[in-house]
Amino acid sequence: MKSILALALLAVSLVGLTPNEDYTPKTTKVAIVPVVNLSGETWPELKTKQSLHGLKEITACFLERAFVVLPSSDVVKALADTKIDLTDEEQHRREVLYGLGEKLDADLVAFVLITDVDQRKVNKFFVQSTEGKAKMKIWLVDVKKKEPLLSAKVIEGTSKSGGFLEIGEKGSNRKVLAVANGIRKALSDQLSKYPVVQKVDRDKVGG
Repeated sequence: MKSILALALLAVSLVGLTPNEDYTPKTTKVAIVPVVNLSGETWPELKTKQSLHGLKEITACFLERAFVVLPSSDVVKALADTKIDLTDEEQHRREVLYGLGEKLDADLVAFVLITDVDQRKVNKFFVQSTEGKAKMKIWLVDVKKKEPLLSAKVIEGTSKSGGFLEIGEKGSNRKVLAVANGIRKALSDQLSKYPVVQKVDRDKVGG
């Protein structure tokens, strides 16, 4: 038994993986699709902000684990070249993402769809706070293996103010943070076997 375990560990080391890893981050190329927001958000600026912060969060989750994230401009061009329109719900299929990944020579493709956002006031002990919620679906597919790691997985993010709203803080920002929090949790669960090896400034990525 010990000899079998030793051989298994040797085989793993030869391909550069730890026993719990499926990919080598430094050589794994990830295509991150712009976040699509099909929620009923009526404020265009806020709707765009939700999508942008979602994209930044996805990008940061991979970068901080040293995965190779393909330039967003390349992804946008590939979407145009392949005539993929992910605002069309009929194109929310794994096969579409596999095709996009092949066009980009990516190993993984990540895509998040925002389906609903909401916020409400919460009164507790004479203190009013704001709670934001975001419902989303997330896809993460292995292009080479044609296998989904996450396939239209429903996720929900929340964000609460600390009680008294800080000066200059908008309650609507809670919905933006809820999007980021939901994505972070979903990807952190999926990428838990890959340690965070570097800090990433989310304001400087994904857009």
